[in-house]
Amino acid sequence: LAAALTSEWHSLVLAASAENKVCASVDGKEIFANLQVRDLDTGFAAIGANEWFPIEFRNLSISKATSGGGWTPPSRCPRPSVGAELSVRNCSRNGIFAEDQGWELVPSYQLKHIDSGLCASATAPGPVVLEVCDSSKVGQLFVNDYTLIRNRVQLVTSKAVQQQLSGKKTGEVFVGNSGGDWKQWSYFPNTKQLRNQYVADTNLGYPLCLSTCPSAQTSDHEAEVLVFT
Repeated sequence: LAAALTSEWHSLVLAASAENKVCASVDGKEIFANLQVRDLDTGFAAIGANEWFPIEFRNLSISKATSGGGWTPPSRCPRPSVGAELSVRNCSRNGIFAEDQGWELVPSYQLKHIDSGLCASATAPGPVVLEVCDSSKVGQLFVNDYTLIRNRVQLVTSKAVQQQLSGKKTGEVFVGNSGGDWKQWSYFPNTKQLRNQYVADTNLGYPLCLSTCPSAQTSDHEAEVLVFT
């Protein structure tokens, strides 16, 4: 294939289906078809080359998904109130903001839920609940590296308990140093999500986000269709 791509223009097509299968062609010649790919990777897509040489792209077209889901917000949850326990559920994808997953990392180390205006709180090992925001309450302080948490996973430590904010793949969130599937988080400022992974972690599966939904309520994710030409 590399030898065939000379200084002339060539047509490349890459398509992904709702069944998480991809196909590709160059100048109308099929390179591969129905190649199964995983759907737990999220982030930005890019087109480039694997070597340092002059290259130019023109007439790039990216078609938005028309089937397969992924472009609508997940199912909505009841608006939370004081005392509601936090959970995790599948992260909303494609940059779509989900009210239950929207958090502000306040410089005071509070975790403020944007839609309700309430803050996460923990005063003992166990579940994390929402309460009226008050930065003087040590139970609302979840210490983290305010910069690095945007670039990689970081520990989030309850100042009152001196233990980590942890989660389980079954949906529970709690403060405790043991018994969880993870205890590191990463903040995605564009979608306001606090995720359990920054890059794909096959041990954790599809990314899970801190949520105000009841832990029993889940949100299925579906693959989208993307066509690059």
